Amino acid sequence: MGAVFGGRKMPTAVWSSIFSDALSTLTIKLIPPTLDQVLVGSIERSRHPDIKAIFLVGATQKQFPVPIPQEDLLGEEDYRLAESFELELNDPCRTQMVNRQYLTYIALTRAAQKLFISYPMLDEKGTPIVPWSGIEQLLAAFDDIELSYPQGLSDTPETIETESELAQWLCASMGKDRTTGRNEEIAAGILERMRQRGNASLEEMSRHVNGALDYDNAAALDVELTGAIYSTPIRTSVTRLGTFAACPYQYFAKYVLRLEKRKLLRFEPMDIGTFYHAVLENLFGALHEQNKDWADVPEEELLALCDATIGKFLKTDVHIANFIRRNAHHKYIIDAAGQTLKDFIPTLAQLSAAGVFKQTEAELEFGPSKEVELTIKRGQTPLISFAGKIDRLDVAEIDGKPAGVVFDFKRTPRTANFAKMLYGLDLQLPVYLLAIQQKRGLTPLIPVGAFYLPIEGGIESKSLSQLGQESVKLNKAKGLFDGRFAESLDTTAGGGWNRYYNFFISKDGPYGHYGKSGALKPEDFTALLNYTVECVCKLAGHLSGGTINITPYRLGKASPCSWCDYRPLCRFDWQVNEYNILESCGKEQALEKMKEF
Repeated sequence: MGAVFGGRKMPTAVWSSIFSDALSTLTIKLIPPTLDQVLVGSIERSRHPDIKAIFLVGATQKQFPVPIPQEDLLGEEDYRLAESFELELNDPCRTQMVNRQYLTYIALTRAAQKLFISYPMLDEKGTPIVPWSGIEQLLAAFDDIELSYPQGLSDTPETIETESELAQWLCASMGKDRTTGRNEEIAAGILERMRQRGNASLEEMSRHVNGALDYDNAAALDVELTGAIYSTPIRTSVTRLGTFAACPYQYFAKYVLRLEKRKLLRFEPMDIGTFYHAVLENLFGALHEQNKDWADVPEEELLALCDATIGKFLKTDVHIANFIRRNAHHKYIIDAAGQTLKDFIPTLAQLSAAGVFKQTEAELEFGPSKEVELTIKRGQTPLISFAGKIDRLDVAEIDGKPAGVVFDFKRTPRTANFAKMLYGLDLQLPVYLLAIQQKRGLTPLIPVGAFYLPIEGGIESKSLSQLGQESVKLNKAKGLFDGRFAESLDTTAGGGWNRYYNFFISKDGPYGHYGKSGALKPEDFTALLNYTVECVCKLAGHLSGGTINITPYRLGKASPCSWCDYRPLCRFDWQVNEYNILESCGKEQALEKMKEF
């Protein structure tokens, strides 16, 4: 235009029209790719042009240079079998592991001038992410690498540069998690002026900010819908009821909506527990057919019987048989689990020989139409009906009356938590004791005690001078029981801590170290069982009333949110929602509060 119209004067409108017409006729509307361009692609590209700068995004330990496949349809044995038939199969995992170093070399060496490496510091749940391990090697090898971190939120309005930063600053200054200071008044004034300026963009932003400030993340259930979902008596388990006490919304999502995680083909710790329970049940059944008790059989015969039971189980259980065939590591897991059971079996014989109680049931189910039925009523109205399974029941006749002791098998050591019983978070042991009082077809059993019995046990602590000595696995039963029956549990018990159970015999009898012991004074044992009934009734009332509040408990540092699968659904945020704060307390404090209830 300068060459054609040089020196001529025309109105602005004419110049604008000519310039617009000139632009509309242009055919080249992109910067020629031979000059500058931005390529977005993966490291595995077969051809890489001459690149001046590379922005390497997402350099985390799991994702860079390429993600390692977690699951493979074929196992190691399948690939070896294919090779034996001269059939070449691509092993994704092995191929990726071989190529990772090469791909890393490509990513770091293709840029001629600049290399920028970035990675997220947190995932979507706020959990820290492990960066690629090679970053530390680069920092050690080069002294001219510049490090930079994300800029924090603006502290003052003067430093705000974008609308997004303004919205964040307003929410931070006026939200529930705000800190006291002048920012709240200033932010309120700015937000008010944004509504009055007549600017559509600012008005829209003010509405978004107000919506965020008024957000409460509450959950409620319609009254009519509540009646359709819950009927009396409520049929549930002690585990489900504990979930409701922990967080009503978690119970709603898991047991009412029945939401589940995507199922993956993997062998999780729970499956090992199922293996333990199945073998122990079959082993007791074999002894029961011979009319023998654990203490009646020599240890060598018990171990041989255990081996035979495990071998038979592995042949009949299709899932575990297929799992073992996948690779050698899976077989090692099962072999190690079998050895753990063999180490544990002598403990069962020792417990049986120590006291007068003998095992009579394994995997005893209770619930409607079962031999044992536990329904808790308020007056004449049934409120809740429990269903469950007792791993082991031991019975003895004491003073002419049948009495029962319950054992619940656990993988690792565990003890009774009286604070959690107080708040209804873990009522498993006392509910089991209530259940054996209603055993059909027999005289109701006198509840003596309930214990957790670890299968894998723990390691005995020793002093520095004893480090060279062999460590001994401990499988002590820990739980709660009526102290009057201490001698029935272990007829050979002397002073001090009992070898098999968690109680201490002192001059006061089995009530030494009362705060740490599982022994309960008769009045405390009765108070615990009575309180359990009242606590269950209270929880059942809230449950049937349609309570689905997003109120997870907080007991010390413990909270169900740490392992909850439904956090993406409930969107719990401590800055918006409220925890159900529970006061920490020990055994004696918890028992006193139970008596006051």
